[in-house]
Amino acid sequence: MAGATGVGNLRVGNYAVWGDGVHDDTATIQAAINDASGGTVLIPPGTFGISSPITLKSTFTLQGAGAGTTVLKWIGATNSVMFQTPNVAGSPTVRCNLKELVFDANNVSGVSPLLLQSWQFSRTDNLLIQNVTGGTAAALRLEVNAGTSSTNNTVGNILVNTYLTNVSVGLQLAGQLGGSTTNFVTNNRFFGLYMDSVSSKGLRLIQWCDSNAWYGTQIALGTNNAQGIILNDSATPTSDLGVYNTNFFHLSIDSFNITGASGVVGNWAKQFLVWGFYHSPVVFNGALFTDNNLQSYDVLFTQDGNSSNNLLRKSKNMALDSGGGAGLGAYVNYVVQTAQTTGNGPLLKAVGNDATVDLQLQAQGATGRLLALSDMQLFGGTRLRVQQTTAPTVGSPGSGVSVQSVIAGSTNVAGQVQATLTAVAAGVVVGVVTFNGAPLGTAPVAVVCSLSGPTAGDAAPPDIGADTYTTSGFTIRSCGPTTVTTVFWCVSCCCIFA
Repeated sequence: MAGATGVGNLRVGNYAVWGDGVHDDTATIQAAINDASGGTVLIPPGTFGISSPITLKSTFTLQGAGAGTTVLKWIGATNSVMFQTPNVAGSPTVRCNLKELVFDANNVSGVSPLLLQSWQFSRTDNLLIQNVTGGTAAALRLEVNAGTSSTNNTVGNILVNTYLTNVSVGLQLAGQLGGSTTNFVTNNRFFGLYMDSVSSKGLRLIQWCDSNAWYGTQIALGTNNAQGIILNDSATPTSDLGVYNTNFFHLSIDSFNITGASGVVGNWAKQFLVWGFYHSPVVFNGALFTDNNLQSYDVLFTQDGNSSNNLLRKSKNMALDSGGGAGLGAYVNYVVQTAQTTGNGPLLKAVGNDATVDLQLQAQGATGRLLALSDMQLFGGTRLRVQQTTAPTVGSPGSGVSVQSVIAGSTNVAGQVQATLTAVAAGVVVGVVTFNGAPLGTAPVAVVCSLSGPTAGDAAPPDIGADTYTTSGFTIRSCGPTTVTTVFWCVSCCCIFA
């Protein structure tokens, strides 16, 4: 064959391929893989056209010439896979290694370059995967074979120096529940994972994947509203679908020149750990960390010295026994540390229903609002506790605020201030609250404020917080953006004492 180059499995057979990126080399490469009996199938420099899925197998290595010189380029139809392991229940693919290769989906919609199902005790080195777009395609998919066999796990693999560029979805992990048997993507290790120009989701953990660890990961988002990492991206993200014990050591997520980005989105998942979280730009262009229903996490943020991203360390731990209560219905522990001012937002914002919370706030020179809770009961903690106070009175409010009354709770646990707000900017005083009677023995350590409208459908209010805690009272202040409204708002205040 004119212009052909050779593919060999350590001198096994004579294989001719074009390697020009135009002609179809699928059948020749598949034949070399089929004929390999252990050892390595070497593919020389060149661009090799792939038009239909090539099936890998156990106990062999597919290796290119190195330094991006061996390119496997898709020239087939939409919505397909370039390379895949066999999908046979109870028959995992073991010791199937990939090295020094470029996988190019060629921007053909819905094409996933690598689908590794029930892939076990294997290794990849120095892979470049690029130009993956459209549909549900992901650059690298670690999944499991169909069926209920307990041997279907994808487990024990090591991936070293993986570069994904210009991709819709970068890395995707998905186990499955088949009959009474759950098949997991579990105990895999990723060393040096870099993604750039991510248009949808960098790392997508769909379901039934646990105890995986990433060492040195950078995700650069390239499109508005893209997500860096999403946990439990299943059809039922509020259900427990086995996304457990996800560990990152030195994680970086960037969102330059885009808007609406999401750094980490946590749906129902357990034991999420990030140690060393760096992001750029300094003011992340979107939500850096979204806790939808994470059950436990420990996140260490760095380079967050600004009003938008002020959280340095945030951990939440939940007992294994849920206790059968309403809502979260379990013991939750929050630990929050900050050495920064809280700016225009709360340090910690939690939303729940009848959750039992043990709260520790360790403020190291912080100012501003520390905590915002919505529809959540706060109970006694190890360092802070909720203490009943007398009903407050209210002093003169700031510009754009008219305070009508103070409504005392039946047990005086929380006083409610009823106010009309008109074009209230951030930082404006809503009211200065003074405790009735003599000054207290100690000032509050924190004051929890929540705000609600008395009529359904009212315009969204600004965030409300409290500061300037003294033994005689505290100040309620607008912490959010300017909001124009002319209706009554009820501000509920609950003081926390050490």
